[in-house]
Amino acid sequence: MPLLLQARLLRVLAEKEVVPVGGTKAVAVNIRVLAASHQNLLELVKTGKFREDLYYRISGAALNLPALRERKDLPWLANMLLGKIKPEGAPSLSAAAIALIKKHNWPGNLRELNNALEFASVFCKDGVIEPRDLPESVGRSSGNDSNSGAQVDDVLPAMLDRFHWNISAVARELGVDRSTVHRRMKRAGLVPPNRR
Repeated sequence: MPLLLQARLLRVLAEKEVVPVGGTKAVAVNIRVLAASHQNLLELVKTGKFREDLYYRISGAALNLPALRERKDLPWLANMLLGKIKPEGAPSLSAAAIALIKKHNWPGNLRELNNALEFASVFCKDGVIEPRDLPESVGRSSGNDSNSGAQVDDVLPAMLDRFHWNISAVARELGVDRSTVHRRMKRAGLVPPNRR
């Protein structure tokens, strides 16, 4: 928020009144402010980018939420999300998959974790998510994936047969990108009938 707007907000909080847009008379307001920031406001105060008086006006109670990568309960959270993704018969995470999940930085936070688990739940075998089932971006790069030759579960071959090897249709059905289907086919050694 620009400093000028910070000053206006401070005045509204101090005087408990606002002048509506286009109006000339102040109107009394009774408000509470709930603010959220992904930045350290005290550091912004020190650098002059956030008003100190506004900071102390709004900082009655502070709740610091750790980034996903800093959470100690990450395996529990991942299992809870899997239960929401597949309420009946949710897959479990292998110890190796949990290790990758803990190692990943999660720049996309909860949305990224949820998407990775949705992806893995489609490709896991026998109800257990292994490292090979997670998107390549999670904890490893495609160049050093030790499980790159691992076999994809029965879902992909069955889907390819069902949709007569129409990659776009399979991708739509699985809710993934076409490139993901191609990559998984390559890993599993699946070749379309017209290229055999």
